[in-house]
Amino acid sequence: MTPDATNTIIKYLKTQEKPLSISEISREIGISRTTLSRYLDQMHFSGQVSLFEIGKAKKYLLTSELPANSLCNISSNLIVILDNNFRILFVNKSTLQFCKVTLDQVIGKRIDVLHLDLFLSVNIVNLLKNYQGDDLKYFSCEGYLENQYKYYELILSKGKIVNYHSTISIVVKDITEKKQLEDKLQFLAAIVTYSEDAIIALDKNLKICVWNKGSERLFGYPAEEVIGKPITIIHPPGYTEVISLHDRVMRGEQINQYECSRKRKDGTLIDISLSVSLVYGLSGDVIGTAAIYRDISGRKRMEKEIAKLHHQLEVN
Repeated sequence: MTPDATNTIIKYLKTQEKPLSISEISREIGISRTTLSRYLDQMHFSGQVSLFEIGKAKKYLLTSELPANSLCNISSNLIVILDNNFRILFVNKSTLQFCKVTLDQVIGKRIDVLHLDLFLSVNIVNLLKNYQGDDLKYFSCEGYLENQYKYYELILSKGKIVNYHSTISIVVKDITEKKQLEDKLQFLAAIVTYSEDAIIALDKNLKICVWNKGSERLFGYPAEEVIGKPITIIHPPGYTEVISLHDRVMRGEQINQYECSRKRKDGTLIDISLSVSLVYGLSGDVIGTAAIYRDISGRKRMEKEIAKLHHQLEVN
């Protein structure tokens, strides 16, 4: 299906106010009825022309609505629509560019002509043969494309369109960036979870949303007891600096190795070194703060012992 032929058909139909048969259109624009029928089927399927069945005759008129292919062609996803014999009825521009083929090379051909199996780790034809029911089916695929490892989500769905008993739509989404981000988040989550340091994250309302294993060991609270609770649960009685510290961080100040005391679940106080920074969401907006707590009780005791010894030496 060449752009020139399509443009010729559209240009002619723009001058017509009533639906015309294939014979009438063929006679005026000089394209054989067999070829024209194939073109009009594709154009009808993509929404460029409307089909009217008057008795046994099929007549066509340029549609006044936004063609469906206009919406499909602005999508970066690969979109392919097949008849029930797996022949291609429609492909969008992203698919043509990705598979490096022209529309004329694929319309009316079986799905195999796109060679999707070369980069997807699934056999498309086998999936289609085993596709039962009308529910959406999702498949995860991965493979190399131009020396890059890619991840895809393949979606199958069924539908019915005039003149076709049934159709199958294939949508292939490149989810590589999403998958890499998920892997990175899992990696970072593992680091946070199993860090020896206590790591606590707060939302903007100073409620605890992350409480790792190090926090459980340091403060004695299991995560399920503190998630969603205010951070004041570990503050000593009369402690009033939390708001000022939070405000300083929210203004962009980095708090490093701030020394203070915190309260454990059993009520005992411990000396800690605190470092706090902002946490940003995927949109780039600040969603809260994260803090690393280190137990410096041993160091503080040592400093007191040294100070005591110095004092004794001075006295003696």
